[in-house]
Amino acid sequence: MASCNSVTTAGVVLVPYLLLLCFSGGATLKCTKTGPCSCSSSEGDIDLSPLANSDGSPRFKDVAPTAPADYAVYSWNPCTDFTEPVQSSNAVCNNIAVCQIYGSGTSYTYGYSLGKQESATFTNDDAGQVVLTYTDTGSNRNAKFTLICDRNVDSKLDVIGEDQNNINVHTFKLTTKYACVGKSGPSGGGLSGGTILIIIFILVAFLYFFLGMFVMVAYYKARGTDMIPNKNFWMGFPFLVKDGCVFVFRGCKSGEGSYQKV
Repeated sequence: MASCNSVTTAGVVLVPYLLLLCFSGGATLKCTKTGPCSCSSSEGDIDLSPLANSDGSPRFKDVAPTAPADYAVYSWNPCTDFTEPVQSSNAVCNNIAVCQIYGSGTSYTYGYSLGKQESATFTNDDAGQVVLTYTDTGSNRNAKFTLICDRNVDSKLDVIGEDQNNINVHTFKLTTKYACVGKSGPSGGGLSGGTILIIIFILVAFLYFFLGMFVMVAYYKARGTDMIPNKNFWMGFPFLVKDGCVFVFRGCKSGEGSYQKV
């Protein structure tokens, strides 16, 4: 009974630690807003200000979407407001961050604001990518920019366009080195804390098994599966994982009801 309890205890202690270790490298990057085009996280900062035009014009102007049945073009300037005139009296693209414009050629007849700079928020999508969102408070239209890190790209804007199921939602993808976090800055090659942790784990695991097998062969003349260090522990490891998972899903409560009293 004592050995059974010790195995269960080991599983309870070991499994949460392993789950934390394994998932830390793929954890969602939480980035807290520090400005209309910047945010800060534990891994470093994202700052899109190098992409901003300061003369009142949009950095990305009249970009066509890829979405079907979306006949508008889109303009965006990070960080600072811009104005893009249209022919109609519905000239709402005035001192905003993102504009949706309809028309043909250079004769744009009307436009819609998709949000001002002060409406910017930073969230995460289902894949854990950082998403910069602007929202127009009057119409509730919004623009969602998924920020993709590529240290070899200065800026590339892909406009997906208007959601056919919800005309208030407009999606974009910005690939840029300025979306890369890390203490080394956009042009550096710094590793995240999660990546470093995974590398350390792999190195420690390799040394453990390599040195352990060397000791088992050189000093104990072990052969076959007996060369595995702590063989009995690893044979029982799946059961430790099971015990740990059961313990966690029970709300960290012991399963006393499953044992018979002596």
